[in-house]
Amino acid sequence: MTARPRAGALAAAACAALAGCGSPTITGRVIDGPQPYAMLVDPDDPRLQEAGVGEATVHLVLDPNWDRKTRWLDRARTDADGRFVIEVPRAFPKFMGDQFGLQAAAEGYVGAEWYGPMPPDHKVLLMVVTPRPQ
Repeated sequence: MTARPRAGALAAAACAALAGCGSPTITGRVIDGPQPYAMLVDPDDPRLQEAGVGEATVHLVLDPNWDRKTRWLDRARTDADGRFVIEVPRAFPKFMGDQFGLQAAAEGYVGAEWYGPMPPDHKVLLMVVTPRPQ
């Protein structure tokens, strides 16, 4: 009887040690800028050092033409420095043909959007939002 729990624990430990067992994630940063845009950058991109927008919401979305309520898959909030990590359901990229998007929104700002395939692990999604005109 103890062999099964031990085997299960070993399988879980092996899965945790191997890459690809969990759902893929996208890391990024929302910053303030003169023009809204989003792009994949290297982790040492100097724009990632600019002031971040805290408490922004980043939505993982399906087709941008779908109804707003039905197209959101998940969401994340940025930390005080504008950083976020959002998990992509494992089956999602295969189901949607690797095309999906992220939308950043923050109170008082014009949002930014990015659409494309699952970014490589070595890239960071930079999302620039612009203060809304008064």
